[in-house]
Amino acid sequence: MFEEIVDKIHEIDLADGKTYKVVFTTNAFVEMEKVDASGPIGYNRALLWAGMREYHPALTLEDVGRLMPLFRLKEIDAFLAQAVSEAMGTESKKEEEGPVPQEQTGP
Repeated sequence: MFEEIVDKIHEIDLADGKTYKVVFTTNAFVEMEKVDASGPIGYNRALLWAGMREYHPALTLEDVGRLMPLFRLKEIDAFLAQAVSEAMGTESKKEEEGPVPQEQTGP
């Protein structure tokens, strides 16, 4: 039964030029909930840190913050949104449902 559960591993290149593995498991979300992650930047830092813990357990929150330059926050936010969406299964449901029909506004 549990052999069927496979968490998707994502990769992201960060400020030090290295590629890091990120995976969102139940444990990752629990670890994130333990962190004071106020504000959008703090939230993204905590979320990225939690997703990195499986493969990079030695990194601290502060380490991850140093790897997230301000000019890349929008890109990192999009990466996290996609990775979390896939972890929660919402991405595959959207693909199965197909595009949302647009309402016609004119004749």
